[in-house]
Amino acid sequence: SLLISKFDQLDRTLRGTQWKRLEISNDAINLFVDEDHVEYFDLFRKDTTNSDKKSDKALLTFSVSGAMTLDQNSWWKALSNKIVDGTRRRPNDVAFIDIDKESHETVFCWMDDNDVSDHCKEEWRLLI
Repeated sequence: SLLISKFDQLDRTLRGTQWKRLEISNDAINLFVDEDHVEYFDLFRKDTTNSDKKSDKALLTFSVSGAMTLDQNSWWKALSNKIVDGTRRRPNDVAFIDIDKESHETVFCWMDDNDVSDHCKEEWRLLI
């Protein structure tokens, strides 16, 4: 997806100076591209048996703003700015972005790459 590509680009840009690598949870990605953050429209196929009726199932779904939605999205802007300007550098640790399902806050934390317990040391939260 385009969102994953943007996070990969951010990871490559700051890898080795800001963090060892950047990881993001599926929950965070799914929340970012849901209908609360991106406006979508559906393209339907016209029912060939009844010219006045369209199919109940969308043939294709598009973002109204296309890929530009990612750059204009307030969550992406706030998150990327906070990462660049408000995060300590830890070039030997793994940065992890997740969503707190109860508060709907974005959580940024650090993990030791050698720690198999997946213990995450929270650095900050962002509510959008």
